Amino acid sequence: ARVGQLVCKHGSLATPATLVYTRRGGPLCMTPDLLAKMQPTCGVQIDVLQFLAGPDPATLSSFGKGAHAYLALPEGTTLVATNRDPTMYEYGARPNTEAGVYATIHAGGVVASVEKYMSAVAALQPDLYVTLCDEITLPDAKPKRNTTSVTRTLKWLEGCLAAHSAQGVPPHTGALAAVAGAGSAEERARAAIEWRGGGGG
Repeated sequence: ARVGQLVCKHGSLATPATLVYTRRGGPLCMTPDLLAKMQPTCGVQIDVLQFLAGPDPATLSSFGKGAHAYLALPEGTTLVATNRDPTMYEYGARPNTEAGVYATIHAGGVVASVEKYMSAVAALQPDLYVTLCDEITLPDAKPKRNTTSVTRTLKWLEGCLAAHSAQGVPPHTGALAAVAGAGSAEERARAAIEWRGGGGG
């Protein structure tokens, strides 16, 4: 197994690791005092898409202290912002397009463009975030759809990395690229190779 240590501003995270699941930043069935007892190896997951509305990036930006302070996370908590909620599929109601990912969140349907997604990342100020991905939700997706998924995700990866500093994402925040391609080993390999070739080291 591949093992490692991700050193972040607010703490470190061993890999592989189990992250504390949250719904819109709130750990389910866990009070802040219990979360504090999980130190020094606590990693918390939040879904960027859930912060596109109510509160939106503008509200979080006006708060100005990022999700660590907004969610009152204990000192030393590593915050990982992912591109979807692992317990529910926000995708699938409508197809994704070149404009972005269509997702169904608590506020209804939204199209998450690279710009909109990265504005939420900048406002959240996580330790790590996963870049936007054209994820395939159908188990029997056709080869052409897998190819489109990889091509689109690589394009969005470039957009996310370009927006990283332009949108004001803090320098300490690290980006994790999503490997697209669903069940196609060939397309997943292409995604990883082209990502590396594009300078995503």
